[in-house]
Amino acid sequence: MTTPAKLSAWIPEAVLIISLVLTVGITYYVRSSADMKDQLRFDDAIARTQLNVINKIDIYLSLLKSTAAMFTTYDVTHDEFHDFVERVDLGESYIGMQGLGYSQKIDSQDKESALDSIRSQKLDDFSINPDYPRAEYHTIVYLEPEDKRNKVALGFDMFTDPVRRTAMEKARDAGKPAASGKVTLVQEVDSQKQAGFLIYVPVYASVALPATVEERRKMLKGFVYSPFRTDDLLTRIIANESDHGLYYDIYDGLSVNSKSRIYSSRPSNHEAPLNSDSRFRRTKTMNIAGRPWTMVFTTSNSFDTNSERGFIPYILSGGITISFILFTIIRAQQQARAAAERSAAERKRLEKQKDEFIGIASHELKTPLTSIKAYYQVLFKRFVNRKDTETTKLLSKTNTQIDKLTNLISDLLDVTKIEAGKLQFHKVNFDMHDLIEEIIEDFQAINGRHSIVYDNGANDPIPAELIADRERIGQVITNFISNAIKYSPHNDKIIVSLTQDGTSIVVSVKDYGLGIPKDKQTKVFDRFFRVGGPKKETYPGLGLGLYISADIIKRHGGKIWVKSTEGKGSVFSFKIPRGK
Repeated sequence: MTTPAKLSAWIPEAVLIISLVLTVGITYYVRSSADMKDQLRFDDAIARTQLNVINKIDIYLSLLKSTAAMFTTYDVTHDEFHDFVERVDLGESYIGMQGLGYSQKIDSQDKESALDSIRSQKLDDFSINPDYPRAEYHTIVYLEPEDKRNKVALGFDMFTDPVRRTAMEKARDAGKPAASGKVTLVQEVDSQKQAGFLIYVPVYASVALPATVEERRKMLKGFVYSPFRTDDLLTRIIANESDHGLYYDIYDGLSVNSKSRIYSSRPSNHEAPLNSDSRFRRTKTMNIAGRPWTMVFTTSNSFDTNSERGFIPYILSGGITISFILFTIIRAQQQARAAAERSAAERKRLEKQKDEFIGIASHELKTPLTSIKAYYQVLFKRFVNRKDTETTKLLSKTNTQIDKLTNLISDLLDVTKIEAGKLQFHKVNFDMHDLIEEIIEDFQAINGRHSIVYDNGANDPIPAELIADRERIGQVITNFISNAIKYSPHNDKIIVSLTQDGTSIVVSVKDYGLGIPKDKQTKVFDRFFRVGGPKKETYPGLGLGLYISADIIKRHGGKIWVKSTEGKGSVFSFKIPRGK
């Protein structure tokens, strides 16, 4: 029969076992939670990268399609094409695009007359390369900008290359843009050569798309195309994602091997492993102008730097330390009690020793136990005092990130629509006075610190009726006022005014805030540009508001501008016609 004394002898071991089990359980929970967060972080980085690539390629496709439409409408000369590409500004607006060109289809019987026509356009030494008899030629006639790389490609017949020809035939027969497989561009004149690819858009002899494949082949005039150097293109697209501890390996087609790899974000001395032992690995397939790309995402060693896994050793060691401290104290108490029971004669002495031991232990352990208790309070606050507090916290953070992503997609969708020329407008007849007063009233309701004054020309009222998209114009005014509030942290007055300039209405928003340096005033309407404060701090925002506003005003046939003095404030203005 087990006596109470025998049962009590197992108390220190029982406390130790229970404490260690709790420590292992908590450690496992923290690790599972960290793994879940890391998985979400990994998936989020993948989604953002794919979205960036797709959006950028869509922008390039829009340019290629609009250029093809121009060649379909009329015969474009060398000088006209040169002027067109200069206005497009490939270097700034289409970073990563090696060039924009036109490849002309020439039947064998028309070869000499076609060459005479081409050479008459300041291209005296133009020739087809390679030059051997064949039924038809597809020679590069125009390729801008006319830099050292692109000049090498003039005259090249891309139809003679099997990879390029496959893409050209696909674009011709489908009447849609088509991307080629992995190639080495003719422009690769350096010793260090990059992988490349091309996108083709067919140009037909009719505005309407020919109905059948046979008609498309017969009516083909040529191709508007663009060559891309994959390192130049993709490094810029995923530059904002490169700090998340991920490697990006991209392959042409569906095969994942070293021959089909067209890009890797790894350092040049790190070969991309086909069977990576990374903590996370994901393979995604994307459609690039009808051509499949396989993207392999893997984590690098730096991925775990921002992981909560780093807390696990401290949780585990802290739990084990507490378990053994409790075990030591309980066992010491039991030993003291047992010693007192064994010797009645030494009972008082043993009691005194026990009290001294407990006093010393309590004093010496007070500081570390206080710290440990605080440490446990943090853990229990997260895992015990829930209702489920930790899940609620995670959900709250997740909800915040969803809101931020929603706003980003919204702005990016607007940017994508702008680049594609598909930003919709619904014009109505409305009074600008009413719109401005409504917006100011909304701002004053949520922002009590700033005083927004409307100078509406009350002494000499200005007629403010016009025909425009009321919601989009309101978006511009809201952006102006929001920026005025954001960049006026120490001044609380903002003035909104309305004037007229002939048949146009001018709206201005003036603040007395930080102002904009002169060298940055021409950039404020660029995409993703943000003005920092005097101490180099960056204010919240994506840098898309003014870019979208500028396009809205431009599409209304108006003008947008800013006047600013650093340290004294800014005046943002736009002018739009009243409309008929």
